[in-house]
Amino acid sequence: MPNKKIFLLGVGAQKSGTSWLYQQLDKLPYTDFGPLKEYHIFDALTVPECRVFFDRELKKAKKSIANAEGTTNLKNKTLWLRMTFYSNIDRYYEFFSGMADRIDFPTKVTGDFTPTYAALESKVLSRMKKGLENLGFRVVVMFVMRDPVERNISMLRFNRRQLQERTGEAPNKSESEDLKKLYKKDQAQIRTNYAGTLSRIYSVFPEADIWCELYENMFNQDSMDRLAEIAGLESLTPNFDEMENVSRTNEIIEDDLRREVAEFYRESYDAGVKQFGRDAIQQHWKNFRFVS
Repeated sequence: MPNKKIFLLGVGAQKSGTSWLYQQLDKLPYTDFGPLKEYHIFDALTVPECRVFFDRELKKAKKSIANAEGTTNLKNKTLWLRMTFYSNIDRYYEFFSGMADRIDFPTKVTGDFTPTYAALESKVLSRMKKGLENLGFRVVVMFVMRDPVERNISMLRFNRRQLQERTGEAPNKSESEDLKKLYKKDQAQIRTNYAGTLSRIYSVFPEADIWCELYENMFNQDSMDRLAEIAGLESLTPNFDEMENVSRTNEIIEDDLRREVAEFYRESYDAGVKQFGRDAIQQHWKNFRFVS
């Protein structure tokens, strides 16, 4: 069997099971994704709303230099890896190519699961595709879509949990109050613009190289079989009982607010219908009832 190099390009959506998917794929003997799930290279360099990722790493790099910390621990190694990619994007392609070449299996799989790549422009996706293909990769895009209202609620709960862990203090506002402020923000919109993401990935990649799935329909063997077939992977048998970054609380988001958020993201619901059909969206996206 001839060797084949596959690059799995995960483009989100954020809070749509991408961490679980990464963890399951990372267990396979013929995969190596390196030290990070999310590299945040092309978004940090080209998406204004994601510039914060670059600025954050640059601040860390300056501090590391000032403290003469070197690269003796994993955090510093990944920091300088990112800074290398930011300064010369060819190093990104070469890094993944070298890693894939060292996998001792005919099928060699690596990739980058950065959810905010959902916001990359077509020209950036095209440049990524060309850079990876020039080094022998077949690039397979993975895009998981979640009910837009639920995705925003999950993002909110994740942010609140992180804030509490960082400060040691519980949020002083209700989830509903915070959701009213969050869902219209640019950071939420770039992660929930399913129509834009679909349009851009299909303008660059052939349909045969795109695996698009509903989050609500992903945790079953049929879905994994479709991914394996599209990506040219050996059979996948994930652990469907393992969940990553689950954000649950007992707070209730009332229907009036759910309707408000659903109306705002009507185009994303329409994109779901166009991609998967009305019946599937009615079955899996419970907030579709507010816009159907």
